[in-house]
Amino acid sequence: KQETKKTSTGETLNAMRTGRVQLIRNMLDGLSYGDDKMVDRRKNKFEILVRLIYLLEKYKEGLNIDPKKSTLENFLKKTNELDENNFVKHEIFINNLFVIVKNIEHNYKWRKTFLLPLSCLMIDVDNNEKIIDFLNSEVNGKEIYNTVGGSHNASCERATFIKNKFNTWNN
Repeated sequence: KQETKKTSTGETLNAMRTGRVQLIRNMLDGLSYGDDKMVDRRKNKFEILVRLIYLLEKYKEGLNIDPKKSTLENFLKKTNELDENNFVKHEIFINNLFVIVKNIEHNYKWRKTFLLPLSCLMIDVDNNEKIIDFLNSEVNGKEIYNTVGGSHNASCERATFIKNKFNTWNN
């Protein structure tokens, strides 16, 4: 019997044919996601970009920062006349995020449960220099989070945790 793997979220999202998907595909090559050893066999980078863009579009509305695949699919199906302009701004934000993450030591720094909470902090604080100082002091080389252990809301919990940790450090 042939063994097959379930289609990953990134593969499913990448297979869609919408204007937003094309805008994200156009971003892919210009962003330095991951380290040199990472191989993107199952469209993980694409999924991360979709999740980050969803967060940037929806965070201020108070929606779940780590939604189900179906929510992401619906998000990609919609269009907005401001998409092109917004996605340029999102690409700048994501590039800044990736530059910051590239320069810190953390085992799981390229995973959504690290990137999404850090993105929330960057939106809330809006001072990358202060965030870099915080990361170097409190996160670099340290395991600050509990293990995910199958939690479906780990990104949300970690977003609250990292904001509280930052606020304590900043006071």
